Amino acid sequence: MKKLIVLFAFCIMAFGYNFNGTWINAHKNQAKFNDPIKIVIKNGIVTPFIKRSGTKIAKLKPKYATNSQSALFEAWGFNNKNLVLLIQPINSAKIKVIAKKINIAKRKIVTKNFIFIRKNFITLNKKRAFVGTWVNHNIFSAISRMQISLYNQELLIKAWRPLRRGEEYLGAAVAKISGNKLTIRWHRGNLYVNATIFGQRYYNKRYHQLKMYLKATNQYTGISNEQTIIFKRSHPAPIFRDNFHHIKIGPIDLNLLINSY
Repeated sequence: MKKLIVLFAFCIMAFGYNFNGTWINAHKNQAKFNDPIKIVIKNGIVTPFIKRSGTKIAKLKPKYATNSQSALFEAWGFNNKNLVLLIQPINSAKIKVIAKKINIAKRKIVTKNFIFIRKNFITLNKKRAFVGTWVNHNIFSAISRMQISLYNQELLIKAWRPLRRGEEYLGAAVAKISGNKLTIRWHRGNLYVNATIFGQRYYNKRYHQLKMYLKATNQYTGISNEQTIIFKRSHPAPIFRDNFHHIKIGPIDLNLLINSY
């Protein structure tokens, strides 16, 4: 472990740390007035965002920071106050931010330490919580099984519907993520399918239950069908005949989906 730390420190000294990116305060929900909650760094230019009253956020002026011994240092002045930030690398996904809040009128200095996490790292962890094989044993449901995987850092959802004997592969779609919610839309001809999936029972950095709200609409006839489906994580992942590496990514066959109701 010590060797790894020394090697990482050597790499920073030799090649410099890549601060570029959007960084989020790991405990932003606990931030106090004028605490930094987000920092955007691009080519040495640092833009802090600080918490104000209520839910308000203030953006400070972008400034070139001093780079000294692989750390960034800069100060901002506003409303007779100063904010000084010292930004130090921890690893590729985390930085340490030492903030000094200086109240000139009161001659008061408050020093706080924060951990900031690279934004895309947070998003990637949220996506990983959904990854796995999900099963639903209700034979009257439109979808019996889903496989959720990361494909080019996007969440790819493959779905199967139940048959009297076995299952039928429906297709694949890329989901949009927002917190613990996934949104999927499929469209073919006059048929539109909207599905919203909520991650539930989160522990060990993974969801262990999914709740899907599914609505299929024929825009030509105006007929809609809706279902609520509960999926459980499969432990261990079952062995299926499908060769996932040779399945072409495409839209789900909506005719099959509608008919399965």
